Amino acid sequence: MPPSRRGPEGDIEAEQGSGRGDSRLISRDVLERFRRERMFVAVAELAHEGGPGALTTARIVKRGRMSRNTFYDLFADKAECLDLACGFACERLVAAIDASRPEDGAWRERLGAAVSALVEAVSEQPSIAELCLVHAPSVSTRGTELGSEPVIEALVAAMRADGAAGGQDREPPAGLEEFVAATIVSIVASRVRRGEAAELRELQGELTELAARLWSEPAERVGAP
Repeated sequence: MPPSRRGPEGDIEAEQGSGRGDSRLISRDVLERFRRERMFVAVAELAHEGGPGALTTARIVKRGRMSRNTFYDLFADKAECLDLACGFACERLVAAIDASRPEDGAWRERLGAAVSALVEAVSEQPSIAELCLVHAPSVSTRGTELGSEPVIEALVAAMRADGAAGGQDREPPAGLEEFVAATIVSIVASRVRRGEAAELRELQGELTELAARLWSEPAERVGAP
């Protein structure tokens, strides 16, 4: 239990809007999810502050304000904790992109919405974004399965539209969508690595313009396969 006046159960009840006199218990699943996410945030903060070398079990437990016994109730070992933390971080960015996709609209509108969602997610939770885009490949045993790859795949999916809904009048050259998405994610990751996540909002329009320009130029000019 955290060394605070209120345990995690109280925090969750407050978030759920429990009224006075409500004695309902928080389900075990909800409490476990809360504790796991608390550890994931601790991992992200430590990685931001000290890099992968700072991710010891003792530091994660201390930052997450949980006991070591609770840690091992939640995870088999540190490797599993780091794998799940990196997966959680990447899922947050992917979910933001997926939620941004309009049901219809031109390709440029779809891409603009996806870039905007990515930028907002990174700006609002820079440590979580950094864990995914910068640290995941070296921290997680899942390697390149995490990191930028799932975010690139989400942007590619946002570019692709069914039939006329996407407003595309041609098939893109092979690999062009992946190239455009990878370029955007690379720029975002570079900014995050330099501690400039907050400035990304100012570049949002430029990122969308860059993506549109890369799309419209012939593949051989942008280096796509």
